[in-house]
Amino acid sequence: MPSSREWSLCNKDKVFLERLIFRLMNWNPPGISIGQKAVVGSFVNKLELIHLCRLAIKSFSQQKQSLPLTICADLHGHFFDLRRIMNACGLPPGHSWLFLGDYVDRAKFSVETFCLLLAFKVRYPDNGYGFFDECIEKYGDCDQHLAFLSFVNVFNHIPVIAIVGDRILAMHGGLSPELKNKSDFAKLLIPSFVPAKGLMCDLLWSDPDGEKAGWSTSNRSVSLWYDQSVVNEFCRDQRLDLIVRGHQVKREWRKRGYNIMAGGNLITLFSAPNYGGLSNTSAVLNVSKEMVCEFYLFRPRKT
Repeated sequence: MPSSREWSLCNKDKVFLERLIFRLMNWNPPGISIGQKAVVGSFVNKLELIHLCRLAIKSFSQQKQSLPLTICADLHGHFFDLRRIMNACGLPPGHSWLFLGDYVDRAKFSVETFCLLLAFKVRYPDNGYGFFDECIEKYGDCDQHLAFLSFVNVFNHIPVIAIVGDRILAMHGGLSPELKNKSDFAKLLIPSFVPAKGLMCDLLWSDPDGEKAGWSTSNRSVSLWYDQSVVNEFCRDQRLDLIVRGHQVKREWRKRGYNIMAGGNLITLFSAPNYGGLSNTSAVLNVSKEMVCEFYLFRPRKT
């Protein structure tokens, strides 16, 4: 895709985004310790949120990737962990990021998490890649639907798959029996609602399974499981070195934050530490200009 052109942002919007990023990166709400619920009311007001979402929709229509970059998976509203991860690995515009989804829900700072990601994405377009209940809590009954639907509209414009350096395929869920080659990406119409089955659904919902051969029914009641033979065949046919995904965390590998299968052709990342009280370590994957991959691990913060 063609690159987003920075000049498409007027100076007023650039200042708005830079100030919003600064505020979010330096926000430390008084009386909030790790594990506590968020205060009522959002740090980002309603008008700021709506304007940010409108800018984001325009930005997602044009983008490209640049190396080096860091791939980050599930965050689930872990706002302060997101800041810790980005500060450790590098901030835009000096460093690029690819986020694989599950930005919100579970933790209590989903609004701030997604707003920070959007602000970085729009301001530095070539360097980035029960939520409804939280919108009610932070914006009140009068504005709950407007805030929530503004986010939903942005979600419908976010690409669901990315290719890094022509050798790494990245998505949230996994492969699909309808994904035969790279030309199938053109079938993914954006904006789009996620259907109950098919290519887009699988890219967001499918999971690897090491016990059943080939494709099988998932226990999520949506999409499918696939085994390492599916991964290896796809990588071989499409000349890919690696598939990177999120969507899962398991107790067996909770102390490292990632899992490798299919002979190194598939990596699952999980980037929210101490998810649901699991005391898990989280991980992101840094990809250098030379396409060398390196894990960065983040232990749960001390209370």
